[in-house]
Amino acid sequence: MSLKRRVWLWLIAVIGLILVSDLSISYFKLKHELRKQTEYDARLVYGFMMATRRIYQNQFIESGVPLTGKTVGFLPAHSFSRIAHDFPNWNDSNLIFNNVSDQPRNPRNLADADELSAMKWFRANPAAKERLDTIRAADGKGYLLYSAPIWVEPFCLKCHGKAEEAPASIRENYDAAYDYQSGELRGLVSIKVPTATYERRFNEIWGQQLLKSLIGYSILLMVVGYLLESLVIRRIERLKAGAERIAAGHYEVRLPVRDEDELCQLGASFNDMAEQVSCREKELKAHRQHLEQLVDERTLQLSEAQQKAEQANRAKSAFLANMSHEIRTPLNAITGMAHLIRRGGLSSEQAQRLDKLEMAGQHLLETINAVLDLSKIEAGKLSLESIPLRLESIVENVCSMLQPKADEKGLQLRRELPDGLPLLLGDPTRLQQALLNFAGNALKFTDQGHVSIHIERLADENGVLTLRFSVLDTGIGIAPEVQSRLFAAFEQADSSTTRLYGGSGLGLTITRRIAEAMGGTVGVRSLPDQGSCFWFTVCLPQASGTLLEFSLQASDVLQQLRENCRQRRVLLVDDEPINREIAQALLEDAGLTPDIARDGVEASHLARLQNYDLILMDMQMPRMDGIEACRQIRQHSGNTRVRIVAMTANAFADDKARCLAAGMNDFLVKPIKPQDFYAQLLRWLS
Repeated sequence: MSLKRRVWLWLIAVIGLILVSDLSISYFKLKHELRKQTEYDARLVYGFMMATRRIYQNQFIESGVPLTGKTVGFLPAHSFSRIAHDFPNWNDSNLIFNNVSDQPRNPRNLADADELSAMKWFRANPAAKERLDTIRAADGKGYLLYSAPIWVEPFCLKCHGKAEEAPASIRENYDAAYDYQSGELRGLVSIKVPTATYERRFNEIWGQQLLKSLIGYSILLMVVGYLLESLVIRRIERLKAGAERIAAGHYEVRLPVRDEDELCQLGASFNDMAEQVSCREKELKAHRQHLEQLVDERTLQLSEAQQKAEQANRAKSAFLANMSHEIRTPLNAITGMAHLIRRGGLSSEQAQRLDKLEMAGQHLLETINAVLDLSKIEAGKLSLESIPLRLESIVENVCSMLQPKADEKGLQLRRELPDGLPLLLGDPTRLQQALLNFAGNALKFTDQGHVSIHIERLADENGVLTLRFSVLDTGIGIAPEVQSRLFAAFEQADSSTTRLYGGSGLGLTITRRIAEAMGGTVGVRSLPDQGSCFWFTVCLPQASGTLLEFSLQASDVLQQLRENCRQRRVLLVDDEPINREIAQALLEDAGLTPDIARDGVEASHLARLQNYDLILMDMQMPRMDGIEACRQIRQHSGNTRVRIVAMTANAFADDKARCLAAGMNDFLVKPIKPQDFYAQLLRWLS
């Protein structure tokens, strides 16, 4: 609401309130004054009546005139009745007055019901001098009844005392007006003033006063409103308009200042403010231009730094991918050749040496896998599956992998699981990896005693279980001052452990990140020479239905391949001769018929000439890589449904996604294990 409207509304409200108050006071004052005037008139008539009555009475008694039919009119009650009866002939005020009694000699003086009520009241209140009542007569007209008592006085007893003492003419004509007692109430003066006259007078005066008040206060409202608008509101509106122009950016605006009142002082302050705003705007503009220049420079620097960081990140990813590929490729040759050598039969000493060779290869593979896992985690590319799993199976898998090492060191490998664990949803591979990291470390740093795996239910809320996995050992323990940095990357209890026990220092960090990704955390409790307890928590929802679990040994898978898939045609695509030799030997052991392609060009050509049951495709090859070769094979109408499995040393998730996007059916990472290799063949050839 605008100030102008608000001022006028308040002004109307205030003056209206004053008007109502003034009219209310005038109304009740006028009513009171007219009532007092009416009472005064009634008392005036009362005085006239009493004076006339007494004078008539004294003159009649003192004159000694005998009472006759003609002189009876001079008696007080009679004379006043005659005056009251003749009064309307001389006056049109409708005033009614008389002296009345409940026992009159003259019927004209008989009191009516209101007057009888007044007499009764005066008898009950003998000290009262007068009484005023508003009454309604039988004709429906309203009156103000003024009544005053007529008490028997000593001079009244001259005629109304003892009968023998009364004048002879009185005694002869009246036989019942005697034996009055002084102070006895014999009647009252009754004066009835019509309220219609009083109300008509009130309406005339009140109407004139109401009209004058309305006109006067309306003029006052207009004059005060005009003064407020011209002296205050319009000047404030000019201030507002000036402020709006300054807010719109017109800093040159100034208000005229002519007087020295408060609003003019406000206008002068406004002009000072506008001047300061104008100066500051100029300074701000200069600062803004300088800041924009700095921001442009910083943005350019940040853009260059971001490009360098992205280049470094790409270089890091490319380096890790290349390192992974270059390490996995010879590892595949090492593990594959070891498998072929072991299959050919060995002496005991040769078998032991081959075991050590395979252990070294496995250690190297675990190291590169740990580095790649940490790289994925730091890049935010760690993705978790959500599939049904059983914790009992995960614990048994971990124990089966570690049991040979425990037996070798003479340690007990224990497990303790709560009863009634339900089927859960999660990533069994990552969960097994986290538990294996803890349990493997416990075996590594424990020379005697035992290693125990515990699972504990901490909470079950809305179908989500919070579980704690703990691995306890009786190993060397860890000093308290180094426990806080154990879960940082590349950290161990002290640097000497690397030389004594080996390890990259990445397993605990990876376990921490896996636990956090599953809504949990990690921790450790340990004392030197008293063993350790490493634990992590996860939150897993319960799964519905059942989980079908089965496990086949490599010999079982190989046997099924030989029985069910013999002579199936497989295209092996790989540019590395040793890897081709190993894969070809594994395929031929399974009774399959392999064709060889050394790059993508040969693979695409052979796929057009021959319908294959399965294609094993390497990724990095000269002339044409496996991605492009897969696309070209899929474009040929005869190869839209052929199964293509990537068999590559590129182990990143992005590599797998690219293979699947190009049309491949599955992804197998080198170095390949014969059991996993045969399982994939059986899956896609069945």
